[in-house]
Amino acid sequence: MVPTLRDIIQEKGLEFTSRHLQRGSLEVRNAHAHSATQEIGYWHHFNPVLTSDKSTRGFQHPECGRLLCPALYDWVDPAYDTHHCLRWALAHLPL
Repeated sequence: MVPTLRDIIQEKGLEFTSRHLQRGSLEVRNAHAHSATQEIGYWHHFNPVLTSDKSTRGFQHPECGRLLCPALYDWVDPAYDTHHCLRWALAHLPL
């Protein structure tokens, strides 16, 4: 017989059960994000072409940067130089 969630909570405790459910949720989310980042080059034809070099992806890539840019900012407005500011922040600010 397969135990139900109620059985597991009664046997192992609520804290143990919730910790394992949270860890499973994070692992699935991470696996999904990883597979999505590997496939994105097939969903959209980027110009210039995306390479496997991470230093040329994200905000460092002109088209990716435009797509990733928060809606509050204008990626191409020279008055704000948004692309330069975001690239600088990613390189110099602690995450």
